[in-house]
Amino acid sequence: MFDCRICGETQIYNYYCEDCSITRRICLTYGKKEVRDILERVCLRNKKQMTNKINIIKDKLDKEEKKDKKELGDETYINPNESVFEELKKKLKK
Repeated sequence: MFDCRICGETQIYNYYCEDCSITRRICLTYGKKEVRDILERVCLRNKKQMTNKINIIKDKLDKEEKKDKKELGDETYINPNESVFEELKKKLKK
């Protein structure tokens, strides 16, 4: 039994687990510098990118909150999405 040389997962036959083996082949194909550059561009964020992502998420949450408030409305009225309203509508059509 061997431990994966990259992540440490225990393997029976190989020095690399399946996931790390795929990553290793990609590095061999494209070169480790190219793979590192891609990982840094895609996975790592600078302060400006982090702030932008936080603002985008906050805007989405605010929009969802406003949408939820609009749907609630006054509870004394029949909500047109309720099945009771649909049943009454069907009976009136008959």
